[in-house]
Formats: sequence, structure tokens, C-alpha cells
Amino acid sequence: MANDVEALEEYFEKHTVGDGRVTGSRGDVFDEAIRFGSVDVYHRLVAYQKAQAAAGSDLLSLPDMPLLDACSARQVGMYLERQGLCDTVLSLTITHAGPSLLRRLIDLGAPLQVPLGFEAESSIIDATLLHIAATYANFEAIEILLSVPEERDMVNMRDELGRLSIHWAARCGVHQKPMTPDEDMTRRAAETMKLLLPHPPDVALRNNDGETTLGLITRSRYYPVPTELLSRLLERGAPLNGTDARGNTPLHHAAQKLPRSLYTIRFLLEQSANPSLANADAYGSA
Repeated sequence: MANDVEALEEYFEKHTVGDGRVTGSRGDVFDEAIRFGSVDVYHRLVAYQKAQAAAGSDLLSLPDMPLLDACSARQVGMYLERQGLCDTVLSLTITHAGPSLLRRLIDLGAPLQVPLGFEAESSIIDATLLHIAATYANFEAIEILLSVPEERDMVNMRDELGRLSIHWAARCGVHQKPMTPDEDMTRRAAETMKLLLPHPPDVALRNNDGETTLGLITRSRYYPVPTELLSRLLERGAPLNGTDARGNTPLHHAAQKLPRSLYTIRFLLEQSANPSLANADAYGSA
């Protein structure tokens, strides 16, 4: 009965507009219809809410707030988050398309800067083409985007979680199931990072969770992280012992990836990473 618009209609027939009885009491047909929420249910409730308001009542003021219950469901939440965002042919192809197809799309006038909806970590986030190409390690696509002079500012654009495209590249593979073996994805992720490194304003910049590029790359599932890449990040000012909002340093993250991260841990220690620091849970990093 969940997501059942017909059940809602039957309930509305029994309880007329303005009678104040649409409370969504646990266990009744109304609650069952809204509990898991669908977009159709959401739209029907909005229409009923308008009728309630016209009759001097308010669906949202009732104790159980059924419209809120429906909107808490993942499907409706995703629908609401996507409002104002979109997919384009370019955003859908940039994940895996080769350079010839991408160049043709751009030459034909495909828009490069539009608000894009990208499903990641159970939410829709406002991203750019550069973010999406980075998380799929499509470094050929990144080369093309960066070759368009008026579009190079994309490297400075953040998503709604405060992440630059290089942050997405550092966590390559987190938002999707790669179509290539881990070994190849590790190589592609490293190439993507090297390509983006000359462009960000500051590799020490943090996202909304206080994470830096170095912290994010040591969290990635692609090991071993090339020491050359780690060296270049440190040379450009990445904080070796920088902590995120949870107090974790890059060494904390690498320690959690043993045994694959052994060489990364050794490298960080050789660079004077501090193994005595504790994170917010009071656990040391080694």
C-alpha cells in the first residue's frame, strides 16, 4: 500500500477538506500511503494542502505533518533536490566518452556551464562537468575542458559540500562503480590528479568537512598511492598533519587502509607525519 495514490484518494473521500482529521496516525491507510513517499504521492499531498489552506485549515500544522513524512522518503527527497538541476548530453557522456566525441559535442554547442545534478553519497549535489570527469578519472575529458580558455575557472568552482574538482579526483571511484580494474583505475586517478594539480588556487583548501586533497587521497580505495603524487601535493603546500572535522590526519586515513597502504604510511612518516596525534575519538594514528 506504500506509495498508493488510490489509497490517498479513498482517505480524502472519507475525510473532507477542512475537517482536521488528516493526521497520518500510525497504522492507518493514510500513513501507509505516505510512509515511503513517491513523487506522485508528494504532488497529491501538495494539491490537498492547497485545498486545506483555501478551507482555512493547514495540512502542515497537523501533529504528524504527513507532507513532511512523505518528503522524508528517499525518492521524494531526491526529486526535490533535483529541482533546478539537470543532466545534459555532455554531463551524461563525460563519464566515459573519449576525446573525439567530447570535442564534437562541444563544437556543436553543448553547454559547458549549467547546474548539474549528480547523485553521490545518497544526495544530489550541484556539480560541474569537471567534477564529474574527475570522479570517473576521465583525464582525457579534463584535458579538453581545461583547453577551453573561458571554462578554466571550473577548477575554482565548488559543489554544495564545498568540494573542488581536485577533491573529487582525490576520492576517485567513491561515487560510482568503475568499469575498469582497480589497477587501471589507480593509474587513471593518479593521472587525473597530476593534470589538475597545476590549476587549483591552493591544494590546502578544505571542503565543508575540513578535508584537504591530501587527506582525501589517503582515504581513497586506490592503493598504493604513487609517492610522486604525494610529494607533489606536499611541495604545493598540502598540510602533512592537517586535520579534518573529525580530527583525522592523512596518516590516520592511511593507517585504516593497511596492508595496502604500507608504502604510503612509510612515506608519510619519512616526511615527518606525526603519529602521536589523536583524532576526535581519541584513537592514535598508528
